[in-house]
Formats: sequence, structure tokens, C-alpha cells
Amino acid sequence: MYEKEPQNSVNSDINKSFTVKDLPPDDRPRERLEREGKERLTDIELFALILGSGFKGTSVMDTAKLIKMKYHSLADFKEASLSDLKKIKGLGKAKASQLIACAEISRRIARDESQKRMKISRSKAATDSSIAYEIIMNEIENFHIENFLVLSFNSRNKMISADVISLGTLTSSQVHPRETYLSAIKNHAAKIIIAHNHPSGEVSPSDDDIRITKRLEEAGKLLGIELIDHIIVTQEKYFSFKDEGLL
Repeated sequence: MYEKEPQNSVNSDINKSFTVKDLPPDDRPRERLEREGKERLTDIELFALILGSGFKGTSVMDTAKLIKMKYHSLADFKEASLSDLKKIKGLGKAKASQLIACAEISRRIARDESQKRMKISRSKAATDSSIAYEIIMNEIENFHIENFLVLSFNSRNKMISADVISLGTLTSSQVHPRETYLSAIKNHAAKIIIAHNHPSGEVSPSDDDIRITKRLEEAGKLLGIELIDHIIVTQEKYFSFKDEGLL
């Protein structure tokens, strides 16, 4: 069944429109999936399989190519919003929602896998900034705004929770120990890692970042909850206060 063409769609840059049926039977995505396995499929073929069909006048393959043109990497696609996807020719609310759901499932799978790696009893594992970085990356849904997170651990260094505490520009006057340690206290945590992202892509800590860290470290001492690390992340790298000797 064809989906009604959405309003205000972008024009296709594809010179020639073709459908799945125009492909040789052995080259069609479903047949290739069955014969060669999912790893052999291109991003365009995977998008086409998720969508299933196009709308009148535009094939599912054309729509899949438009998605790939708009989001050059799957990391960029993961951050797509419903409204952004609906602007692509061939994507109405239903099909755009399917794509959003697939992206979110993928993000949650990656998050759960990273959390499993953190659930190790050795202290070194709990304070391993590279493992924490993986978890933090999968908790942040929008890298264009600042996210402040708290990872909580019990006394055996098992991670209890990962919580986004606040969104928006962060300053030392806006990040309060009360909100930071609230989830840790509720979960009876013995230690925490705090983290936030820099939308600018610059990973070095600002003066405010340093002030926030010192303030929360002192608050943790009063509460009996150890601040293990403060990790600043971008989509490509991270900065660990502990690794750099600042905690």
C-alpha cells in the first residue's frame, strides 16, 4: 500500500527513479539478505527494507537514497528527528516513525551492551574512562545541546544507573550538588562519575567545568559519595579529569 505523499517534501537529486522490481531478482534487498546475510547489505538497502514500500510516483529505493544523501553517516541518522525525516520525499508520519523506532532500538542495544561491560567488580573497570565513554555516548540523544549525566555505582563498583540530570548550557551556578547527587542517594550509590558533552566539539575543560568538578567533589565528600571522574565528551573523543590527574 502506498503512503500519501507528505507536504513540503524536498526534491530528489536522483536522475533516474527505479523500483525494487527494476533490479535483477538476485540483487533485490530481501533476496540478498536471505542469501548473503545482513552484513552484506548497504545502508540504502537496509533503509529500503525498513520502509517496505514507497508512495505513488516515488519508489522505496529512491526514498532510501534520499535518506542516505541527507544523513551521510548512521551516527548522524541516529540523531534525526521525526520532523526532519518527514521533510524527505516519500516519508510520511508512519514511515518516518518506523525509522525513528529503529534508530532508538539500535541506540538502546548499544547502551545495554556498554552497561554490561561496566558491571564488573574490579575497581579498575569501574573507573575505566574508555568504558564509561561508551555508556555516556549511548545515553546522549542530542549532541547539539549540553547533557549533564550521572553514572552511579555501588560499593562493589557495579553500575546502578545512568541518568541525564539536565539539558542546556551548563555553568557552575546552574549545576547544583542537590540534583547531581539525588539519583545517587536514591539508588544508595557509593560513588559516581559525572559527565557532559561539548556541542562545540572542543573537548578541553572550561574554567566553569573545573569549578563544577571541585564543587561536586567537595559535596560528595560531605555526603560520603566518592566522585570517581568527570568525563567531557564529543562525538569523536573525550577528556577524563581522573586520567589527566585533575581528580
